[in-house]
Amino acid sequence: MTKHLILDLDGVVYNGEHPVPGAVDSIARLRRSGRVVSFCSNNSTRTRGGFAAKLTSMGIPAVAGDILNSAYAAARWVSSAGLSRAFVIGESGLVEELTDLGIEVLDLQSAPSAQCIVVGLDRGLTYEKLAAAQRALAAGAEFIATNRDSHLPTETEMLPGSGTMVAAVEVLAGRPPTLLGKPEPHMLESLLSEHKTPRGEALVVGDRLDTDIECGNRAGVESALVLTGFNTAEEAENAPARQTPTHVFRDLCEVTEAALSRP
Repeated sequence: MTKHLILDLDGVVYNGEHPVPGAVDSIARLRRSGRVVSFCSNNSTRTRGGFAAKLTSMGIPAVAGDILNSAYAAARWVSSAGLSRAFVIGESGLVEELTDLGIEVLDLQSAPSAQCIVVGLDRGLTYEKLAAAQRALAAGAEFIATNRDSHLPTETEMLPGSGTMVAAVEVLAGRPPTLLGKPEPHMLESLLSEHKTPRGEALVVGDRLDTDIECGNRAGVESALVLTGFNTAEEAENAPARQTPTHVFRDLCEVTEAALSRP
């Protein structure tokens, strides 16, 4: 039986500011059946509480504890590593998650004294920020990335994702980052542990083969690709083994029907 569904957000539950058709009712049905529904997102632009508020406003009641995103995962990693000063290329959600865990977020002038550079989606990226990051990296700062997503789905188009920013800083650093988001399995394994979910009773649902599906495969959890976001059914058929989904569904409605029909 599928007891715990772990859903990506962008491209699965909503695109931009609008829920994917049928998603609100599907999540309600899953919850009424007694299934656990968690949300696991690479998006670092909001805090967990911010995503909970967004979901709630769409008719999907949620609290911060229902959500694990790459901003919080990065902040938790920085804190556990004993680092206390960070320079951020990212947006308010990433900054808030870091400061909530007692990490000082430095401005452009103070960046060279940063112990780490944390990079996520930054729609206000400037040359000055990149120059500040370079100074910190040259002084020995750790390089941490929330995720490498190439695109961000919206209601009307695909926009550049945080992988664009990570790639720019990687050129400056001359080395790859410590990656906290999917396809690394850290967030997924944390959710399974928190809910004491056996791997055989979980299902990861996402719209990207290179993040959501690969993450599920690396964690040994069944995965379902939905076709309401980034990747297509044809791309799934031709994907390498590490990115091949267990299932392909049109949308979250089909995922729900399949989950509820399993004994």
